[in-house]
Amino acid sequence: LIYGSWAARHAGQAGAAPHDVDVLVLGEGVARGDVYEAADRAQARLGLPVNPTIRTSAQWADPGDALSSQIRSSPTLTVVGEENADGTLAAR
Repeated sequence: LIYGSWAARHAGQAGAAPHDVDVLVLGEGVARGDVYEAADRAQARLGLPVNPTIRTSAQWADPGDALSSQIRSSPTLTVVGEENADGTLAAR
């Protein structure tokens, strides 16, 4: 999920232009190194810092997890896919 100011502007909420992109990666056994490498590649293409956050399904579903609750109550943009070797998204 993309969340934060970028998602809010995409949803039409007024405010300053985003200075970064906040990305939530959900799943079990997510390789942190792979996530941060993908964020670095996206940052190079976008020219904006990309801030990944990793949460398990249990953390995401936990109403006591403050960050997950905050994200769920705000605009988000769902992004699903895999990246090709050339940096484009693979079709699903």
